Parts: sequence; C-alpha cells; structure tokens
Amino acid sequence: MHSTPQFFPKDISAAVEKFNLDQKDYFIWTNKNGQGVFGMYINNNLEPDHLGRKRTAMPFCFKNDRWSGSFGWRDVLNFKRPLYKEHELIKTDKDIIVVSGSITQQVAQKLYPNYFVTTYYGSSINWDKMDWSSLSNKKVIFLPKVHQRNDKEVINFEHIANYVAKEFNVKASVVRVPAYQEIVNNLSDQNLKYENIKWGIDDIHWSGFDTTAFISNTYFVEEADLKEPIDYDNIFEDAAEDRYIYLTGGDQYYDTYKVKFCKEKEINTLYLRDKNLVFHKPKVTAADFLQRVDIPVVDEITFAAGKPFIFNKGKTRYLNRYIPPSIREITDDDYDISIFRDHILNVLCDGDPVAARVIEDAIAWDLRNVGGNRKWMICFASEEGLGKDLFFKALTNFYGKHNCDQLMLEDIKARFKPFFVESCYLFLGEVDDSVIKDKSLKGVFKKIISDDVFRIEVYKNVDSIKVETSFTLWGSSNEAIPIRANKNQRRLYMADSSVLPKDLLEKDPEYYDKLGQFINDDSCIANAYHYYKHVHKISENFTEHRCPATDNLSEIIEASKAEFMRYIDRIKREVPHEIDSFKYDLVNVQKLTEELQKYSFEDDAWGGKQLKLDYNKVLRWVKQRPNRKAKEQAHTLPDSKGNRSDRDGRLWVIENHKEWLPYIIQGGSFLNDMIDRHFFDGLRFGLETKREEKKKKEVS
Repeated sequence: MHSTPQFFPKDISAAVEKFNLDQKDYFIWTNKNGQGVFGMYINNNLEPDHLGRKRTAMPFCFKNDRWSGSFGWRDVLNFKRPLYKEHELIKTDKDIIVVSGSITQQVAQKLYPNYFVTTYYGSSINWDKMDWSSLSNKKVIFLPKVHQRNDKEVINFEHIANYVAKEFNVKASVVRVPAYQEIVNNLSDQNLKYENIKWGIDDIHWSGFDTTAFISNTYFVEEADLKEPIDYDNIFEDAAEDRYIYLTGGDQYYDTYKVKFCKEKEINTLYLRDKNLVFHKPKVTAADFLQRVDIPVVDEITFAAGKPFIFNKGKTRYLNRYIPPSIREITDDDYDISIFRDHILNVLCDGDPVAARVIEDAIAWDLRNVGGNRKWMICFASEEGLGKDLFFKALTNFYGKHNCDQLMLEDIKARFKPFFVESCYLFLGEVDDSVIKDKSLKGVFKKIISDDVFRIEVYKNVDSIKVETSFTLWGSSNEAIPIRANKNQRRLYMADSSVLPKDLLEKDPEYYDKLGQFINDDSCIANAYHYYKHVHKISENFTEHRCPATDNLSEIIEASKAEFMRYIDRIKREVPHEIDSFKYDLVNVQKLTEELQKYSFEDDAWGGKQLKLDYNKVLRWVKQRPNRKAKEQAHTLPDSKGNRSDRDGRLWVIENHKEWLPYIIQGGSFLNDMIDRHFFDGLRFGLETKREEKKKKEVS
C-alpha cells in the first residue's frame, strides 16, 4: 500500500534513538514554514558499502506516524526538495553561497560567516528536483567541487545558475574553481599528497589559501556558453538517486532524468564509460548493478492525473507520468479575464452563448475533475488564423505543459504512439472526415476518446506495454463541416464560426497582440485558471458521458450524408407522389429501387446514368431510418394503381413506426391482415392524411 510522508513532529527523540543520531552528524531539511521535511545522517563506513562509498549519507523521514530510514518523498507527485535551512534562507539579508554536500555546507559556513551557505539533497545532476524559489531576488554564488575525471558539477552548477537567473530574478554567478591537476600540483609543491577524486572547500587547504579571493573569483553564465551535462559516468550515484525504475514483464527501464524508456542493453552500453563500474569487484553490468541495489519496480505505466509518481492500485504498482500544472493560487478576486471569455463567445463560437457555455463548462469540469474521463471531444471549425491555437495555448497552461501534446491525425494512426505515455490532454489539428472514412483511424479515435486502458507500442524496438489512462481531446479544423456525424452523435461537439480574422483586425488591429499578451502573462493565466477552477458555475445538464446537443448538429448530419442519401430524402420530402412506394408506410426495397431508378434516370438534378441508384444504396437509406422489419416472409405487393399484383417481397416500415410496432410484435396472421388492410383497404396511420392535406393546400 502506498504511504505518504509527513512533516516532522516537534519531538524527534524517537528518530534520535532509532538512527543513533546523537553519535552522528545529521541534518534536517525544513520548508519555508520551518517544518521538518526529511533528514540525512552520515555513516563513516570501515568498508565500502554496496555503492562503493566509505562515507554514506543516509536519509530518514516521518511517514505513517513513525520514523522511516528512507527519503520518503520520491513518490509524492510534483514534490520539490527544499534547500537546506529554507525557512532561514528566505528571511536572510545576506548573499547566498550554494555548495554540494552537508559537510561542505558546515565547513563553508564557518569559512564565510558573512554569507548564508546552503546546499541541496542529492546529486547535482538532479538539480531540477529542487525548489529554487527561495533564492528569488537574491545574490547567489555557486561553489562547485572539482572532479578528477570531469567537470560534471561545474557544468551542472552553470545550468542551475542560468535557470535561477531567468526564473527567479537571481543575480547568480559561479566560482571559477581551479582544475583538479592544479590543486594536486599546488599541494605537491608543499610536499602534500592528495589522493581523493574530488576536491571541495571542505577538503585539505594549502598554505596561503585565500578564501576571500577564492570566493570572489566568479563569472556569470551566458546561455550560449552552457555545455551539455555529463551523463552516464556514475551508476552508483544514479542508482542512489533512483534514476532508473524497472518495468516488469521484460527488460525495460524508465529513465527519470531523460523521461524515456530504455532497454537493458542500452544501459549497459552507456555505462561502459563509468570507470567505477568497470573496476567494480565483482565485475557486473550496469543493469546487474541496478537490480542488486533494489531500484524501484513497477508493473505498468499510466498517466493518472492527481495520483503520486508511483502508486498501488490493487496488486498493481504504477509509474505515473502526470505532473500537475505549476499555477500559483490567487488570493484577490479583483481580476479581469474578459478578453479571454469574449474570444470564446464572440470569435470561436460566433456569438452563440449556448456554445460558449458548453466550452466554458468543459474547461471548468476538466480542471475540477483532474483525471476524469470526459468522453467527448470539442472541435472548432473556422477560418485559419482565427485564434484557435492561442486558445489551446491557454488550455495547455491550465492543464500543465508536460501533460499536453499537439498532434495530427497521422500521429493517432501511426504504429508507435509515444503520446500515450507522455500526455493526457491532446490537441488535434486539421481534423477532417478521415476519422470516419478511414476505418483503422476511426477505431483508434473512438478508443482514445472513450477508453481508459490501452495496449500499445510506444517506441521502436521497445516492447508493447499496457497503459491505463484517460484522454481529454480538443480539435480544430479549417473546414466548414470537418467530421461526418449522425443523430446519435455523442463523442463530438462542434463549435463553428463564420468570423473572419481580417474583420477582427479591421475593428481592432491589435486584437491578436492583446490576446497573445494575456495568454503569455502568468498572472492572467492564473486568474483565468482560478475562475474556471473555482468560480464558473457549470450547467446542471452538463455531463462528461455525452456531449450536449448542438443547434448545428442537423446541418452536420445533413452534410455528413452520402449524396444518394440526401437525394432520396429530397424525393420523399418534395415529390413523394412520383414514387408509388412512398404512398405507404411499408416498402419493399427491390420495388422501391426500381421506382427510384426510373425517376432518377430522367432527373437532371441527379445526373441520371452517371449516378445510378442500386439496391444496396436504397437498402442503406431504408436502414438509416428508425425502422423495424415488418415481414420476414414474402407478402403480396400493390401495383402502381394500388391493386394486387403478382409480386411479393419482404417489407420494411419507413413511416409511423410506433403505430406498427404492436402488430409487428404480435406477428402471424394478424400482422398479415393489417398489412393487407394497409395496402388494399385504405388503412392509414397518418401518412395518407398528411398527403391529402398537402394536396388541398397546393390547390388552394
């Protein structure tokens, strides 16, 4: 069962006793409120541990109302590790020094009392798992360690400095540390031998070392100067950080750093550059090593919004790739999102308040039911350049950029579908009726909208996997009627607009600039998110199971019909007297076909010879109507004058179905008698009456 970590209680004496903290160096990471989040203590091992370390940093946390010897927060969705002493860090007026390692932090704080020194938990390559917001608007110096074999930590610190400078307005610089060999040579000149593979400010110092000059020799990082981070050089470190998660049922691993799947062979090949592993005794492969140190194991992949990164459902353990949107909660209700709402109403929905209400209801429902399965898609049909993409960009911010994907119909049809495990909100461009015409595409399209369990191939040369997730779909098209529909339509809501971009720009040349500024402004997005998340009142008749009825559905249905279907409809509607079979509630398909063929052959509007109606087409028209077979056996049919003929055949009800239903159910001779009366004795259920009334009107 999945357990959730808790903040530390005020009394940690039980932890001190359990982990012998009074005999060790230990450190507690606090959040901005001063609450203990997790801790770490140092074991000085006589012999190297399973990761080859003599000095081991061991985590501990508080979960399920008891102390646990684990980090505890890895499975918590969207958890960001606080910097060391975060509650003091946010209040200090001192400039900040960031180092790697708790021991290093202690030493550096003594060396630099005029600075506030902090550190982070874990490896520097894992810096994206930290919460750096506590550095906002401060002056920060990053002090990396020097490595014998590479500049890994320097490069990572440069990336961090660049990130916090852009994201949190930090004046960030990096200490220009000497090369490893320079340190060794300097110490050698003093008859001192240095054998560690890393050097930091907490290590041995040589005579005349000027700490002030050292920390003052810094540089600012330019984006263009950033180097690719060094990777695959330390399987021990990566294993300790739970970089890899094993997926049962094959030889697949999930790389949490690269956010991708990889096979055992690939891992073994990449870590051949790890010198520690090459000389590890006994000699093992990277994958062997990962299994021996008990990396996390999951059974299936999902995109379960609102669930932890790793969680249990029944006996199945899931890896969850959903990441919540990082939108700040607002406290002031005095905001203006009218430009966004007006765009929905007056532009995308062509001034239709009912359609706009559907769109806004859907947004609100999605945000309040994270992980819910809305089993219908919304598609906008309009001229190109009307602002559909800007609207989708706003939704992407609402849902979380990591959880969204821009697709084309070809992506849905493709053999490999990485979006199944990389997103749960899909935006489809250039939607057209191929989702109906193309049978394979139609099937996949329906599954994506309605289902929540899939067996798919994600990547080439990677085994198919079972994925449990639900998708929310939005679409756009530049076609007036992009998708065929029928009266039972429940998966698609069409919002069409006749508004032209040039007309908008004539009224306001800056319209799209203003809309773009709103959508690109984090504060505006936060306001809009708050409105749909908490304020907007969803219509009582809204349901996630079926799309609302739309006024233009009849147009879509009519446009969706095949040409011959619309043609027969027109005959029956406008000139039913030209077809003998249309005098009755029941028809024989063969007889009706012959009559329609004769009429259409002479009808210039149809095209006569070129578009000949056949039995199968007429049968399709009959079956499209809400009907029941009236007779399985042959029955005598009337001739053109309504008299008995020698012809017989099976009959279908095309009018007054409710009236005929009881007789059809009863069947037998009783039904035969009713059919005879209908054909030859004048029994009518309204059809003939309507026809007579129409004739009287035409005469008058």
